[in-house]
Amino acid sequence: MIPTISISLIIILITALVWQYFLNKKKYQHPDYLSNLKLACEFLGRTKNLDDYLTWVERDYIKAQYSATWKFFKNKTAFYSKENIVKEFNELYSELDAFTVRYNQNYVKTQKEKLSAYFDNIEGKKLDDQQRTAVITDEYSNLIIAGAGSGKTLTILSKVQYLTEQKKISPQDILLLSFTKKTVAELNERLLKIVPEVEATTFHKLGYDIIKEHYNQKPALANENTLARVIREYLQKDIFDHPEAMQAYVQYVACYMNIPDKLDNSNSLGEKVDTEKGIDFQTLKAKCEPLNKIEKANLNSIQGERVKSVEELIIANFLYLNGIEYQYEKAYPHGEILYCPDFYLNEYDLYLEHFGVDENNQAGWLTPFFEKKYVEEMQLKRERHKTHKTTLLETYSYYNRDHILLEKLEQILLEKNVALKPRDTSEIYEIVSQDGKNFGREIIKLIESFINLSKSRRLDSNSLIELFSERNKTQNNFIYERQLTFLKFILPILEKYDKTLLKSNEIDFNDMINKAADEVITHKPLYNYKYIIIDEYQDISFSRFNLINQIREISGARLICVGDDWQSIYRFAGSDISLFSNFGKHVGQYEQLFIEQTYRNSQSVIDISSKFVQKNPKQIIKKPKSKKENLDDPVKIVHFTSEKVQDTFITELQYLASRYGNKSILVLGRHSFDIDDLIRLTPYSRIKYFEASGKLQVTGFEHMDIQFMTVHKSKGTEADNVIILNLRNNLLGFPNKMTDDPIVSLLLSDQEEYQFAEERRLFYVALTRTKNEAILLIPSEASVFGEELLKEHNYLLTSHNGKINITNCPYCQTGKLMIRTNSLTASQFLGCSHFPQCNQTYRNLEILDNDFLCPRCESGFMVKRNGIYGDFLGCTNYPRCSCKINCQ
Repeated sequence: MIPTISISLIIILITALVWQYFLNKKKYQHPDYLSNLKLACEFLGRTKNLDDYLTWVERDYIKAQYSATWKFFKNKTAFYSKENIVKEFNELYSELDAFTVRYNQNYVKTQKEKLSAYFDNIEGKKLDDQQRTAVITDEYSNLIIAGAGSGKTLTILSKVQYLTEQKKISPQDILLLSFTKKTVAELNERLLKIVPEVEATTFHKLGYDIIKEHYNQKPALANENTLARVIREYLQKDIFDHPEAMQAYVQYVACYMNIPDKLDNSNSLGEKVDTEKGIDFQTLKAKCEPLNKIEKANLNSIQGERVKSVEELIIANFLYLNGIEYQYEKAYPHGEILYCPDFYLNEYDLYLEHFGVDENNQAGWLTPFFEKKYVEEMQLKRERHKTHKTTLLETYSYYNRDHILLEKLEQILLEKNVALKPRDTSEIYEIVSQDGKNFGREIIKLIESFINLSKSRRLDSNSLIELFSERNKTQNNFIYERQLTFLKFILPILEKYDKTLLKSNEIDFNDMINKAADEVITHKPLYNYKYIIIDEYQDISFSRFNLINQIREISGARLICVGDDWQSIYRFAGSDISLFSNFGKHVGQYEQLFIEQTYRNSQSVIDISSKFVQKNPKQIIKKPKSKKENLDDPVKIVHFTSEKVQDTFITELQYLASRYGNKSILVLGRHSFDIDDLIRLTPYSRIKYFEASGKLQVTGFEHMDIQFMTVHKSKGTEADNVIILNLRNNLLGFPNKMTDDPIVSLLLSDQEEYQFAEERRLFYVALTRTKNEAILLIPSEASVFGEELLKEHNYLLTSHNGKINITNCPYCQTGKLMIRTNSLTASQFLGCSHFPQCNQTYRNLEILDNDFLCPRCESGFMVKRNGIYGDFLGCTNYPRCSCKINCQ
């Protein structure tokens, strides 16, 4: 007898089997099942049989093709999850991004192994591993970052050869571009030997060829010097018919041009001085008035009135422009102790002091000890004016920090009934616009940079006003006024330039590239390019990028951009580094590759130059490396005085000749006129300069190949050794503080806020031209770049008894104490290298041998003194600090 429970179980099992049968039958009878299963099999077969690099475009195309199948199986997981094909499809599809990465990595590895012998002989050279990776990698968009001297051109040629020989790409389907005739000529010369069917071209020729196809009458191209000529004409003639533009120009040069855009980030007086170094502190009054008109009792005035800070310069120039007669640091006529207030307003018998404090009456740029002293002295000055019943007006550093200094200054003057009588700017303009021929050249370059970048981005006057208004919503008043003032005299020049081109029926380079892009959009020519390769991509401009983007939209070509953002130095010609540093923002997903093995510099040069350029956090991080033997001192800093610059230069030639023999020497200047300091055209000069060839002929070194060129022109060249000139700290030094004006960066796709960013890259280019050493000739007042290298690499600053002096001034904290001589008594003392901004002094020369800081005030030095109980160490700040240490 079968138990009842067993019968029940059998019935349940039979029911389940029957149900499963009908369920499975229903599953397999689903009208989309077989078609989706077929597509799943197709997807798996497609991914397993890949034999080429898989781009993200192809990956996304595959994803889109099989997305419906993915959704079908995903929504019916319970039905199909146990099917092997379905399970495999679901897993692979869901991780297709990661699969693509793994597959491409394996593809590159396999190709390297397969073509090892092939890559061992490209132009007779053996590619390194990074170069091979760059050649094989074949993403839709590729950015190859090639360091200085890393074989960039060889990599490009290898890519072309690989595409034509290994991937069987037709030479006509490769568009190879570079920026200058020189680089294109070099590419084509080398291509002739390996792939003669491929020919590189310039952007200039590409754009012009496009226009020729669609214009009945070919437009004439403006001479590259036309813009500079128009700027000169306007500044020399036309501006006199535009009073507002003239007023703006004078105000910009006098109050804004060489003023740092960030004035509130200093943690010490020394940092502030370092930031302001090189600024021309001569006031507008000194530039515009003959010396016999200036009160000769004032030493500053006799020398051409120079103030001590940016804030004082802003005040002095504001007073002069508004017709307010003043005297700078005139001795106060009351009391026995000498006291010189910052400004005395003659007509109104008013004194003006500018105090370096914040809204809480604190001077955070000083140590606590000196801060207390400074605030106490402020109060003593106020009390003195009260005692002698004179009126003291006050302004403060926090006004400048908050960018309201001029606004507050005007307010307190009007409250005291001081009349503002703006001067006729025509006479002032004549003087400030002719402030040296080199100044004129550089301001023209600044204006050229601004106009080139504007035209590259198709920004006319209205667009520029709108752009600056939009961006200035987040700016402060000072920066806004600075930019507005600049626009007032720039926009008329831009309009004059456009009218000049229109009148002569010409277009300039930016117009041509923009019109070419328009023609591509309108006519959609048939482009069959499969690859677009751009050499020197760091020099790309917005207009050039837009043209390439339009061609790519039609052709679907893969893009290979090769360059080095550390060497982006042509902003004045319209290049926009943000198109490199933010590559993905403009092209979408891309592959970033590096070529870091340098074949020019030693590792010691690389380490110094790389650290220097990467101070700017927006520069892409890379780690260049070299197998060349290191030098102990690859960067040598040599001080010189102006009257002995030739002797110093020749001494360094002797040093290089004795160490390396008659090897090539490249003499580099930030500007073409830097050579003038060196050649000193006198009958006894040992140096002759042949401008046409750039050759330098030096008596006694006739067999050495010595050539001078600007750093800009030196890019792409190299020499056994390099000598860099003009590392002086002034407006037209290195860095050039005029052409690297922050206002230009407002026209980039993304603003570049790091101070002297382009000049820093330019200096990096200069350092890396050498195969061996770079010698830097630095005057007594070193540029900020020279100072940076001095501090960070412990080079010699000043010496005392043969020892390196590294004693910092406790007051300003960054200046160095150095021995000076009193001109009246001939006695020696220690003074700060930041004088006159820092006038701290010490009588004790032994401080250089033992700089023992006071443990109590931390702002003075402990020096040996004699007392009734014997010798002891006392603080130099006595009696304000009575710290003593017994010597017994």
